[in-house]
Amino acid sequence: RAQATVRNLSSVMVKQMVVTDRKYTERKQLVAESEAEVLAQIPAPSARPLATGPEGSRRNLMMVLNKVTPDNMGAMLHTVLEVCQDEQAEEILGDLLVSFAGRFGHYSGIYSDLVAYVMQMRYGAPALVKALREKAVVAPAEAGKEESKKTHLGLVQFVGALFVRQILPFAHVQKLIEVFLRPDSGEPGMECAIQLFKSVGKSLESSVAGRFYAQAARARLGDLKEKHSRRIQFMVQDLLELAANGWQFRAFEEEAKTKYQLRVQHHYDTNGGETVAPAFEVRVAGQAAY
Repeated sequence: RAQATVRNLSSVMVKQMVVTDRKYTERKQLVAESEAEVLAQIPAPSARPLATGPEGSRRNLMMVLNKVTPDNMGAMLHTVLEVCQDEQAEEILGDLLVSFAGRFGHYSGIYSDLVAYVMQMRYGAPALVKALREKAVVAPAEAGKEESKKTHLGLVQFVGALFVRQILPFAHVQKLIEVFLRPDSGEPGMECAIQLFKSVGKSLESSVAGRFYAQAARARLGDLKEKHSRRIQFMVQDLLELAANGWQFRAFEEEAKTKYQLRVQHHYDTNGGETVAPAFEVRVAGQAAY
């Protein structure tokens, strides 16, 4: 009986190894195809060189930020690295990123990913990081009522995305929260503080200091909510419940996906995975996807 049991277990283990090896091979093939697509996006050296000088750099970088998407990140990054050959160009890129993030807050994740790639390829890109730390943090705090609410919240989302990717330190987020929770900030400050907490929540609480500060700041929000409208009170209550739930929330709409992500999803759907898309997707607020 013992020998038969051993033979049965051996056969089961061999079958599992074969299935695992097949899945690994298929996954490796999908990754190789995705890498080939990214490499194919990188263009050959152009016969017509890019425009030079500050105005030429600004024009080329504006073209990149107008066209960048998750799928063409490789090609756009190639152009950015070709333009940003000195500190002046990096400062121009920082100015444009702050401007675009204010107008297109939902692209904050893509812009912050672009910054992270440039930092990897440009030895930290100190001029770019300095420009972002000066302008991406000061701009939301000084926007005031004359700026539109969309610009206000877009800049806050960009600051949160930079913090999640460890480009901005904890001190910058702490400074912003203190500015937004001042008594004279009013409802715009409360709304920005709530948006900032949703953008950095999980990452902020990953450290002991950040966890204690977040708890104190949320308590301050709870004390201030009674002085504002019912809309702000409901927003604060939703934030407190989100924090109590470990920053997990149900998103009933899907985020934009790359072609590779869609191909992987289709691969698992047609190989025994889910055949029907769920009605919602569970996500974690304030946590990077990588």
